[in-house]
Amino acid sequence: MARRKSPAISDVEWQAIARAIGPIPPTADVARARLEIGACRRDYARLPISRSKLRGARAEFRRIDALWKRLIRSYETAQRQTSAALLLADITKARKLRMRAQGWHEGFNTLARRHAGNRDVAREWLYERVLGIWTDCLGGKLVTSTARRRVPYGPLVRFFDAIVRPLLGDKAPGPHAIRGIVKQEKRQRQEATRRLVALRQKYGDGAVRVFCPPKNKFQNSI
Repeated sequence: MARRKSPAISDVEWQAIARAIGPIPPTADVARARLEIGACRRDYARLPISRSKLRGARAEFRRIDALWKRLIRSYETAQRQTSAALLLADITKARKLRMRAQGWHEGFNTLARRHAGNRDVAREWLYERVLGIWTDCLGGKLVTSTARRRVPYGPLVRFFDAIVRPLLGDKAPGPHAIRGIVKQEKRQRQEATRRLVALRQKYGDGAVRVFCPPKNKFQNSI
């Protein structure tokens, strides 16, 4: 069987990006960043997906979630009847896989909602994912620098441009546009945090885990 090629970018590509960024924190997960950058490029090439296909995928993951729910209940019944400790590990794994399926469902649901009018959903997805790699893999902050009579600059601007420009060419956003994109992403994350806090206050931590299953920025690849 042929070995599946890793989506991670090459050493040469990473070195070019690293030079653009500047000093990288020792806590950064470079291996993960390289993997996600490569996957981001691959997934962007597959976009956009038609709204009908997005709805179909969303419906399929809704069915998958229902199947996982039934399977977990059966596991739990068998565990209560037999007191087999090993079944607890299988139940934990099944719950994690169900949460992953819920994350996929929410991702396709979000894409389907965005896929309306003249919005460039593929580009919005690309920008969000690049910023997710910056914060979640490299430990960067959603900030850009400004100075009088100078365009926005900083490591995030350079990183964003290094990833996006090879994909969009002359249509890639400039420094001022990147600053606007970063501000919008920051607002969206703050709003998501506020919603999560409100859910926790209203329903408790257990319900929040159902409504907002834990997921990282990279589960919504296509």
